[in-house]
Amino acid sequence: MNALQKILERAKSENIFVDIFRDTIEEAPLFGLIKGYSHELVQLLKIDNGGEYDGFALLFVDDITRVRWGGIERSSLEKLAQLKNETLVHEAEIDLASFPAALVSVQDRFGYVCLYAEERARNTAFIGQMEELLEETLVMREFGTISNLDRSFLALRTRDLTRLDFDSKYERDLLRLHSIRQKDLGNIFRE
Repeated sequence: MNALQKILERAKSENIFVDIFRDTIEEAPLFGLIKGYSHELVQLLKIDNGGEYDGFALLFVDDITRVRWGGIERSSLEKLAQLKNETLVHEAEIDLASFPAALVSVQDRFGYVCLYAEERARNTAFIGQMEELLEETLVMREFGTISNLDRSFLALRTRDLTRLDFDSKYERDLLRLHSIRQKDLGNIFRE
């Protein structure tokens, strides 16, 4: 077990809130609780800057440059998160054996994936349903944004993917709007 694995194990087993840094990909850390890890992936229960639960992120272990815990800032955010969320028992059993296995696991459990290719498009998330997963390419049917709800197809190179998120507030809202839109379209065709 290397030093990072020991830190991840301690943070997971003791429910220690951490900042995870991926300096070569993104300047801002992700804050939350480690819920699982493998030799390839780390599953983080995300807490936003307001102390609210904001889904999960799967990060590549090799992208992690620093892990920070303790201190006043993280302690304050931890207390705020505990007050706002009462209990942080959000669980998501995801297959962390490999990135392709995690993609299939998230798709099966949540019905969509939210992917980032942060080295190419820093603040762009691709949210949709996987149509096909090949060795070098993932084909998805996107949900678009909350403002346009545009359903289109997109092929992404798997080697460009840096992060997989699921169950965030934005994603849940986007899926609710699509559900409402589908019902509205169904009513139009029945009239």
